[in-house]
Amino acid sequence: MTHHRGFTLIELMIVVAIIGILASIAYPSYVESVRKSNRADAKSTMMQVASQEERYYTENNVYGSVTDIGNASTTVPSSSGKHSITVELANTNSTYTITAEPTSDPTCGNLTMTNTGVTASSVSAAAGVCW
Repeated sequence: MTHHRGFTLIELMIVVAIIGILASIAYPSYVESVRKSNRADAKSTMMQVASQEERYYTENNVYGSVTDIGNASTTVPSSSGKHSITVELANTNSTYTITAEPTSDPTCGNLTMTNTGVTASSVSAAAGVCW
C-alpha cells in the first residue's frame, strides 16, 4: 500500500471558502477606512484654508478669495486629490463658507465650514459620520 501525500479537493475548497469569507469581511472595512482617510484629508485642507482666511482678515479687515490668501487658482485640491476646496464670500467679505466637494466618493456629499466654525454635510443622514 502506498501513501500519497497532498491535499484533497475538499480540503482545498474549504480553504478557498474560508479565504472568501475573510475577504468579504475585510474589504468593506478597508473601503470605509480609505473614505475616512480622504475625509480627514479634506477637513485638514479646509482648516488650513480657514487659518489662511483668518490671517488675511487680521491684516485686511475682510476675508479674501482663495487667490487672495495665496493660492494660484480659485480651488484648492486636498492633498489626496479626492476633494476640491472652494471659498464663498458673503456680506461684503465679512463671512465665508469653505466647501469641500468630493471628486469621486459622494457618500458624505459636500462638506462645509463657515467662519464661525459651523460644520455641515450636504447629506443629512451622514452628517454625524462625516464630521
